[in-house]
Amino acid sequence: MALYLLNNWVIRMDSLESQENYINGIINSLMEFGLGGIAHSIILSGSFGRYEPTYTVVNDEVIYLSDVELVVVVKKVVYLKEARKICERAIRKTGLDINLMPITLERIRNKDNYNFKLSKKQELKTIFTYDLYNGSRTVWGEDYLKSNVSLDDVDKYEMKRLIGNRIGEMLLYLEGKNKMAQNQWKSKLILACVSALLVHLKLYKSSYKEQRNATLKANEEINSIMGTRFLKDYEYAFSFLREGGKEFNADINQLREYVDKISYLFNIEGINTPKSNNTMRKLNQYIKIFKNRRFKLLIMNNIEDYVYSNLINLFCSNNDEGFGYAKIWKQVLY
Repeated sequence: MALYLLNNWVIRMDSLESQENYINGIINSLMEFGLGGIAHSIILSGSFGRYEPTYTVVNDEVIYLSDVELVVVVKKVVYLKEARKICERAIRKTGLDINLMPITLERIRNKDNYNFKLSKKQELKTIFTYDLYNGSRTVWGEDYLKSNVSLDDVDKYEMKRLIGNRIGEMLLYLEGKNKMAQNQWKSKLILACVSALLVHLKLYKSSYKEQRNATLKANEEINSIMGTRFLKDYEYAFSFLREGGKEFNADINQLREYVDKISYLFNIEGINTPKSNNTMRKLNQYIKIFKNRRFKLLIMNNIEDYVYSNLINLFCSNNDEGFGYAKIWKQVLY
């Protein structure tokens, strides 16, 4: 029976019940720190929310590689910061690997992309919003996920965000990491390429396993865009990250070619302006620009696309300046 040890908790990987026990243990820990007093609901998102966390097998033991992503619906706007502080205290005290996002009750009810908006104009949705309603589950409190978000309402600019975010993470976190960690980030970029392609083909699913099924059905379309080698590399990456399979060392130059081919889609479809932004998001970007002294960005008409486009293009051309844009990405867009 495969077991893994995380923060002194031994969990049986082959049991969904054990995953539930693990999540319940985390929720109980957060309750002890006072989260229940300020929350309407706690939603489990990410891979744990879909019962498909990333793991690997080392010496016959299964080790989780996924953090626990929690969305907390707070009772009052003033509790947004308090929820984060509670999570930080819990992490310091217990060592738990938690990524917590507090959101407002109005946001979850209206299916908004952000906590605050100055206009009542309906926005196209981000992938996060789509995944929240289509690939997450309530684990505590009132259930607000009673209806889904349509893929037709998702902003196609999310394709560029998916790729740019993974490149930014990969370039920043490859430094100083061991070989397995490097291979994990490269494989994650391949999975991000698949997600972007499925958004393009209107076949995107929140579940990684459902994404895999969708790629099998759309293999001809994907091969015509990416070449026949891509889906083979995707199978290796999927097995490595999602099934505890053999470690996969993706060729970095091949990754550059894959991203370059998807970048071509951005150009021919004119994917250069996000339509899921609102005024508050842009204001937040300006605040980060001043905080991190990235004043050069102030002269750009489209700050977000300027950063993503440079990050993607420099990665494809193997330009060392890409690392610098990865730092800008984290400071301004992350």
